[in-house]
Order: sequence, then C-alpha cells, then structure tokens
Amino acid sequence: MNEQFRVAHKLGLMFLPDTPLPRDVKAWAISQLHAKSPALGINKIKLYPKAKVQEWPKSLQPDLKKRDDMFAVYKQNVRKQRMELEGHTSEAAKQANNRDNLMGEKDEMKFAHRNVYGKDQVRLRFTSFWANHFTTGNIWDN
Repeated sequence: MNEQFRVAHKLGLMFLPDTPLPRDVKAWAISQLHAKSPALGINKIKLYPKAKVQEWPKSLQPDLKKRDDMFAVYKQNVRKQRMELEGHTSEAAKQANNRDNLMGEKDEMKFAHRNVYGKDQVRLRFTSFWANHFTTGNIWDN
C-alpha cells in the first residue's frame, strides 16, 4: 500500500480519510480520465451534522458567452466608477459589481471543492496543470 500511496502522492493526489487506496493505481488513474463527475462541494462548513456534498449550483457555472457578457458589464461599471458617475462610486456599488460580474473567487472555490469531493481526481489534476500553464485572460484588467 505504501507504493500505491507514493504514486498517488506523486500525481499530486490525496485521499479523504475514509477513502480506500486503490490496489491498482494505473487502472484507477485511467478510469479517472473517463469518469463523469459534476462539480461537487458543500455549502457551509460545520462539524455536526456533517455538511452534505452536493452538486455545485448551475447559477455559479456560467458558460463562456455568459462569462464574457458578465466581464463586459464589469468593465463598463469600472469605467463608470472612474468617471465618478452617480450610483457607481460607493463602496457598496464596487462590491456589488465584483460579486455579480467576476467569477474568479467563485471559480477558485468550485475548483478547490471539486479537487476534494470530485470522483475524477486525475483528470482534475491534469486540468489544473493546463489551466495554470496555458491560460489567457484577465491579466490585471489590461
């Protein structure tokens, strides 16, 4: 079992305490690449009763078109803030713009939850690698 754990750890994987270690890591890893696993997570941290793992809400998983629209609205609101237009300069308006139109923190949380609760750890690990190395996007709002 130590060898199996070492291989899994090299892949960057860790198992939940109640998860049995796979006997054949290679077969397990290949099966992970084809596993259908929705984004899973918990909605709040609590010790008792233990939080229920459930699918991440669809409202927090917009498609690329919706994300593009949200980012365009965000940039438009930032321009209005810089021009100091009425209703856009308050701290509440800035926070609302960030909360409603930026997905960065929500995506980070979804990804973190999925890494813990997902059933496709190997695919997630590879996705993380590619996302971190080949991402183009909002680099400090050019």
